[in-house]
Formats: sequence, structure tokens, C-alpha cells
Amino acid sequence: MSMPALLLMTSRDKAAPLLRWAIRFARLRSDQLVVLCHTGKRGREAALPVSPEWVQSVKTLACELDFPIEVRERSSGDPVALALAEVESLKANVLLLGADGQLAGNLPYWRTVDRLLRFGPCDVVVVDPGDSDGRSMDRVFLPFGGASRHHALRVGVELAEANRAVAVPFLVGTNVGHDSTEVARRELATELAEAGVDESEFVQPAVDVAKRPLESVAKHSHGFGLMLTGSNSVALLRRLRGTGGRAVSQPIPQASAIALVRRRRVVATNFFSVLAERISLQIPKLKPRDRVDLFDRLQEGSRLNVDFVFMLGLSAAIAALGLLQDSVAIVIGAMLVAPLMTPLIGCGLALTQGNTRLFGKSTKAAGFGVLGALLVSFVIGLLTWRFEMTPALLSRGGPNLLDLPIAFFSGMAAAYAMSRPSLLATLAGVAIATALVPPLATVGIALSHAQWQLAFGASTLFVTNFVAIILGAGIVFRLVGMKGTRPGFGNPLWLRRVVLSLFLGSAFLVVPLWLNLNQQLAVGTFTPLMLPASEQLRKAITARVESEPDVQLYLMARPGTDPEAGIRVVLISDKPLSDTLRDDLLAMIHGKLGPAIHIQLLVFRNVDKHDFHPASAKPTPKKPVAPAIKPAITPAIEPATDPVDAEASP
Repeated sequence: MSMPALLLMTSRDKAAPLLRWAIRFARLRSDQLVVLCHTGKRGREAALPVSPEWVQSVKTLACELDFPIEVRERSSGDPVALALAEVESLKANVLLLGADGQLAGNLPYWRTVDRLLRFGPCDVVVVDPGDSDGRSMDRVFLPFGGASRHHALRVGVELAEANRAVAVPFLVGTNVGHDSTEVARRELATELAEAGVDESEFVQPAVDVAKRPLESVAKHSHGFGLMLTGSNSVALLRRLRGTGGRAVSQPIPQASAIALVRRRRVVATNFFSVLAERISLQIPKLKPRDRVDLFDRLQEGSRLNVDFVFMLGLSAAIAALGLLQDSVAIVIGAMLVAPLMTPLIGCGLALTQGNTRLFGKSTKAAGFGVLGALLVSFVIGLLTWRFEMTPALLSRGGPNLLDLPIAFFSGMAAAYAMSRPSLLATLAGVAIATALVPPLATVGIALSHAQWQLAFGASTLFVTNFVAIILGAGIVFRLVGMKGTRPGFGNPLWLRRVVLSLFLGSAFLVVPLWLNLNQQLAVGTFTPLMLPASEQLRKAITARVESEPDVQLYLMARPGTDPEAGIRVVLISDKPLSDTLRDDLLAMIHGKLGPAIHIQLLVFRNVDKHDFHPASAKPTPKKPVAPAIKPAITPAIEPATDPVDAEASP
């Protein structure tokens, strides 16, 4: 049995229609309705005196409507506190309140309804039945607005579909010229998509362009059996009925019922639970048809067949060859070709639903896919035994702690994109963000080359991605409403064991990932020591140096480790540097880069220009020459011998 719905009866004259409307709303979420009647003095203006005859009439009406109803009477205490206590004891998922928009606004009755609408811990619905008897409902008017607009829209559409009525989502757009109506239609279509509502025979959207939205809503709601909107204040109801402050000029007639809907509030226990609850409330739940479509997509994509094996083998081959060539573009292409992400997302859905069959298919496809990718990459590694380990391969062998949240968030993104057909195009980006096949290809190549440490690091990266993607996908599927139901039973034993194993596995992975991260931080991040100078300056300096005999330009660059170091020019000469050349070079650099630039002019003398290789040999000049200009900045790289250091600064 699901959690019951609670109705606080506050109107004697409209008990029957209010009860009928309450049953309509209760059927959406519950299979039982509890009616709470308060007879204390505090609510005497609107309280319903309970008598055995009245209780019997309610039971008779319940039998006519074929819905279980329990009547409870409370004669003392604050009605707000009593209602909240009943919600807590019953674990009610919706609180229904009666209202009459034509009553005076200074009654304690209004304060009771308004406080419960604002602070009720569950979904709250305030219904003003007007003069309607609640027996029929052919059209539902759903004006769009308020913080609970998506929730109210979903409730209204579900109510209309359950009663074979037509729901009319309505949006008042802003006047932006001739295209105002079309802009409003597209805005409403976007809001409907975000709320998870599709146009159908029961959903017929409508728009209007007006300066006063509430006036437009009241005007267009005439002729509907029910007007339902999201709100957290009963003042809106009184304005629509024409009795409150700033009332509309054309009130909604009494022939139409009005309902205000507010989604449940998040109870503040701790920060993380509140944050998770708010995120869950913001994410629209999938409709039954969308859930079936999602299941079909994942079940089809998680099957082990020729297409899956063939595409994964090609992806592994492309990734292995791209890694051996150190080509980022080829590796990215291999990520896009690989179909391995779908079985992992299928595992996440299977764990969410407790679906043994889907979990078996997904794990079978993923397992054989992993073995096939390892085999293909191992063979390619054997065929390319003369190739050395490239930076692309070595980078896969050093995963760190940052890779775990990357894979986790990528799994969440992939699951959410699969649950929303409009976001399926983003799966390519998810595949690139979380590399599955490149680490497998690295493991195969490393094993073929007997690079055991590289193979261990790459396998650690793959297992990290594997575990985190499944966990992230499972969490998202729970948020979008894909959780399986087992009435009277908990989760099966195999499911608890698998989930526990995944969490323990992710915890164990933290240790090597953390050690790798600390090692990388200690060693330092790779950054270029030198950055190239501008092409225009390089051509000018080269032309000037080539005009001097026995002088060669060896290096001209900007130090990459110090943004304020300016520019460095290294020359090789067999004789002392002439003052004319030095002055010309300094003038050219200052003219191109400004007078504030720092210049380091280094000259190596008595060195064989053709055999000088700084990366492998250390020059040994016979006679260092004193610097032409007193150094103002210490060079970022000290040469092996004493150079001629000419620096200039303004």
C-alpha cells in the first residue's frame, strides 16, 4: 500500500464536492484518503461539526466513488499542528485543503490554509470547488508560473489523462513585436519539455501576449471545469476570485474550480541531504513511455552481437595505432567509435531496477568487449615491437585521484543524456571525456612490450572509469524515476552485494590514485621552459644577425616559467659582439615589444657552431668575455660555461 493522502476538511457546505476533488488528486499518488475534521474553537468559522450522520454520508459517498476513505475527528488543538502531526504519522505524500475564495480575508480559516500551503512538508493542494459538484471534469486550464510550475503542470496533465479530460497548458508571453506569439509558443514548448510533458490528444498548449499576465489568465480560464496552477500563497486564489487585494477585473466564475499546487518542501536535516533532495525535486521524472524507450535503447545497445564485437575491435585497433603515433586526433576518433559505454550504462540501470537479466547481458557484453580490446591491442603491440612508448601511452599509465570524479560525472552525464532523447547528441562529448578503449589499448601494448608498470597504471585507469561510470549512471537513473519496485521486499541479495563491491572497489582505488597524485605533485607538472617569440620579431632579428659575419642566432624565445622574464636571445660568435649589432638588436626588440620589455642577450664564444648541441653537450669556451651590459635579471637557464651576458632594461 502506498502512502495515503490527507484531506483537512474545513467547509461544511462544500464537503461533498471537496471530497470528490480530493479523491481525484489522491488517486494520482495514493490508494487511500484520510479525512481530518477539526471542530475546535479556533476554526469555528469554517469548521465542520462532525456527527455520525455526516460520517455515514461520507462513507456512502466513498462507496459510490469506489475509493477507501477513513474519517478522523479532532476537537482540540491548533489545526495546523494537528494537520502536520497527521502528515508525519501517516507519512502522507499529499495534503489536501479546502478553500472558499469568497470568504473574508481576516478569518482564522485563511491563516490555517495559508500556513499549511506554505510550510506543509509534503505536496500540498488547495481546492476551491466554487459551485461545481466535482462530478465531472472535461477541461483543465494550466496557467504556467511560479516556483512549482513544472510540478503543477505535471500534476494537471496527469489529472486530465486519468479523467480523460483535455489539459491546456497556458503561457502569457511578453510583447516583443510581430513575433511575440511565436516566441511565446516556443517558450512554452521549452517549458513543457523541461517538465517532461509531451503534446498529445490530452495536452493542447495555448499562449497569449498581454501586459498583465494575471488578467489574461483569469480571462482565458472561463469555461474550464478546473483551473490549476502552482503557488505557495492563498492570496492568489482570492485575487482570481475577485475578493483579495489587487483582484482581477474579470474574476474566475464560481462554476469553475480553482486548485493551487505546491510541491513538497525539503526538510533540513543536513546540508548534503537537503542538496540531494532539492536536486531530485528539480529533475523531472520520466513518464512510463519514456522509461520503456530508455530500457529498450539500453537493452539493445548492451547485447553481445557481431555489431558490438566488430565495432569494439575496430575501435581498439584505431586507439592502439593512434597511441603508437602519439596522435590525439586518432585517439579521439577511437573513443567515438567505441560502443563500450552503453553496456556500462546498462549495468547502472540494471542495478537501479534490480534487473537480473539486463545486468547479465550488460556485464557479458562489457566483459567480452574488454577481452576483445585487450587481444586486438596486444596483437598490434607485437606487430609494432620496434616502436617506443610514446607520451600518449605513458600518460595513460599515470592516473591520479582526479580521474575518479571525472569518470563519475561522465557516467552521470551519459545516463542523463540517454534518458533525454533531445540530449543524445552530447554522448559524443561524454565518450571523449571518459576514455575507455585507450586505457585498454595501452594495457595490451604495454603487455606485449613487457612494460609491467605501464600496464598496471593503465589498467587502474580503466577500472576507475569502469566502476565510477556504473555508480554515476545508477544515481542518475534513480533521480529520473527508474527505480524498480518490489512491494513488500527489499533489494535482492545479489544487488546489495554488487553495489557494495562497487563502492568498496572505488574506495580501494583511491589509494593508488592518491599516491600517483602526490607523486605527480612532487615531481611537478610538465610546462614548456621556452615559448616562441613572434614571427615578425624573429624574422627581423634573423635578418639582422645574418648580416654580421661569424655570428649565428641560436635561440630566441620567451621563458615559459617566468612571465616577467621578457625575451632571451642567444648568439654564437667567434669574436666579441660588436656594439653596433648589440645596439641594433636591443633597439629592434624595444621597438617591437615596447621599452619596458626585459632583454637577456647571451653570447657564446669559441664554440664550434656545427657541433654545439645544448641538450647533449656542454660548451666549454676558452675565454669568457665580460658582459656588455650589467645583468638586470638572472637567466632562467644557466649555461654550462660563462657566456657573454648582455641584458638591457629601460
